[in-house]
Amino acid sequence: MQQDAAEFLISLLNEVFETLPDFSHLFMGSVTCKHTCTLCGEKTYVEDPFLLFNMNMSDVHDEIGLKDLIGMNHALTNVEAYCSRCQRNVAKNVNKVFSKLPPLLMVVCNRFADLANKHMAKLKFPQTLSFEDYKADSYALTAIVRHMGRTLYEGHYIADVLEEEVTGNDTWRRYDDGDASEIAVVSVNI
Repeated sequence: MQQDAAEFLISLLNEVFETLPDFSHLFMGSVTCKHTCTLCGEKTYVEDPFLLFNMNMSDVHDEIGLKDLIGMNHALTNVEAYCSRCQRNVAKNVNKVFSKLPPLLMVVCNRFADLANKHMAKLKFPQTLSFEDYKADSYALTAIVRHMGRTLYEGHYIADVLEEEVTGNDTWRRYDDGDASEIAVVSVNI
């Protein structure tokens, strides 16, 4: 089976962090999950650090923007979990919020529900992504790595990368195996 691009990136970054430990703060963020018991109202908080911000696309059927996908993945959900006050498993509401956004945000959009089925909904990337609610700077889109293929067992990866020029004439380029070509910014959507 092929190596996943996100797994390769994590492996590469871990090697870099061993050599340059101060480098890791550029990529580390965290999400706080607030669990509220639906019976007694007890609230517990869990801090969940991330290197890559993972999002599930299994409920997307047509087209969605990246900001909307983030909202959907942070929407209020219900889980069954143990409540220490009720002393049993109960239904809990879970609300997720970013508690720390990293200077460099890497997003992974999980399209596979299982080994054979890939969700083919179109994902629109803005050139700039801002998080006003979290008092963070905006993020400029600089690269996208995408899997071309319908299953985990077929296809390959291509990368669209923004090459910043000293003159200010930035250019998007597509890297596909040994080929590199200039692309229009509008074709960066996946």
